[in-house]
Amino acid sequence: APDGKGGCTCGPECEDAVPTGRNNKCFGFCPGGDSLDACVFDGKGGCTCNPVCEDFKPDKNGNCPDICPGDGVCAPDGKGGCTCGPECEDAVPTGRNNKCFGFCPGGDSLDACVFDGKGGCTCNPVCEDFKPDKNGNCPDICPGDGVCAPDGKGG
Repeated sequence: APDGKGGCTCGPECEDAVPTGRNNKCFGFCPGGDSLDACVFDGKGGCTCNPVCEDFKPDKNGNCPDICPGDGVCAPDGKGGCTCGPECEDAVPTGRNNKCFGFCPGGDSLDACVFDGKGGCTCNPVCEDFKPDKNGNCPDICPGDGVCAPDGKGG
């Protein structure tokens, strides 16, 4: 499994690991996320996997739980699950196309994170950033055949 330093290493599944030392440190692998950090003492003499972002699906409001390590953001992955990643403004453009991978609030957050033309990344405005104008219209900026329309809550 990933060793958390960009390589791979052998080790037990977390549930098979044995807590060691006075701090009951657990060394074992959990599926998804930062697997070694997710393996924790279960309080009963064994080890268990802390829930990680990738274990969840977005709730009905499209939100994922805030459980990524460091400054990572747990956000919808666009495939019905959740994944950890940086805030769009903290992302670094990569490749010849200056592709940005980072999360923006609202909408299909990964697609909204784009190169800012100045060496960084920024959030493209998404439908959810707007309020209907005085005529009740929203801007036509949804991906594909989507329609940006009032949500009935002022957005």
